[in-house]
Amino acid sequence: MNELEIKQLQQIIEEIEKTVKNTEQAQRHIKYLQNIINRTEDINHSIKKCSDPNYLPTYNEAEFILNNTNYEQWSNFINQQDSIIYEFLNQDYINALASYIKNRKNNSKEYKILEAGAGNGRLTHFLRKKLNEINLNEFDLIATDSGSWNINPDFPVENICINDALNKYNPDMVIFSWMPYQEDFTQTIRDCASVNEYILIGKTDFGCCGDMWLTWGIQSYKDEINNYKIKPYIKDGFIRTDLAKLEQHQICRTDKGRGRQSKTVSFKREK
Repeated sequence: MNELEIKQLQQIIEEIEKTVKNTEQAQRHIKYLQNIINRTEDINHSIKKCSDPNYLPTYNEAEFILNNTNYEQWSNFINQQDSIIYEFLNQDYINALASYIKNRKNNSKEYKILEAGAGNGRLTHFLRKKLNEINLNEFDLIATDSGSWNINPDFPVENICINDALNKYNPDMVIFSWMPYQEDFTQTIRDCASVNEYILIGKTDFGCCGDMWLTWGIQSYKDEINNYKIKPYIKDGFIRTDLAKLEQHQICRTDKGRGRQSKTVSFKREK
């Protein structure tokens, strides 16, 4: 509902008050319309706040927008010209991810984390901020992107392809959020000797992130003729773990009317 429609509702309320005064039915009708106006104003205010790249909402704020917008409002929100939303980042998710990363570091040396396909740079920015808040300055986070999607970053993102980034930084961990559909970069990540773990964020397995077989080890009916047996990540010595504690804080662009679809998955190199 836009501002014009809100004004029209307010005019209707005024007309009701003029023509039918002090009746119980009129008061109920007025209260109902006023609630619609208040809820619409709350939604518009929340959307405006969450459209600011510097603002990180709570999970409850993000869920409020998901649950209370109509399909057109939701589509306009996630497809803004300056910032298309794939993963609706929120404080609760960033806190859970920071906590997980904190527990992964097991020695005194600096732990280097590379985000590939960083896009607007918000994930690395807020994750770095959270790690610094809990005095974990021994983590070095680098946001990188090839620039192939022409996304304007809101925060510092190094324009470099994933192969060159891996060779340049030799990270301990790689994070990739919403890997492009039917493309796989996990083989390149696993081939980097310094990488002990990589984390994929987005839709998994049969979803629209990565390649079903090369990324997730899921065979389609077309693959059956090739008789694939060993999943690529297992063949390369990695173990998959779905991070359920993070998943409960996730909201993504395709969740409207479909339930939660985005996950966070860890692949660790076996020692």
